[in-house]
Amino acid sequence: MRWPDGSQGRVLAVVYLAAFAAMLIGVVWTLVNQLTGGAGVQATIGVVLFVAGQLTIVALAYRLRAGTDYSRAWQRLSLGLEVRPALRSAAG
Repeated sequence: MRWPDGSQGRVLAVVYLAAFAAMLIGVVWTLVNQLTGGAGVQATIGVVLFVAGQLTIVALAYRLRAGTDYSRAWQRLSLGLEVRPALRSAAG
């Protein structure tokens, strides 16, 4: 995958990093709630964070799919393989 140059690339990289962090926090939050018997609002927060992160990653995969197909872009983004390039792009 190739991150766009300029300010658009920086914005997309920051959005991706936030979405990836939200997805990870959502997974950890949900697992902790399951282990501690949490329910209700606490469980909902984890699911909402995970879903919001995944929806953002889906949109970014569709946007950044140039040179590859959508599913490969989604896999790279969801697995965190693009975190390092996104950090480089966000730093400028």
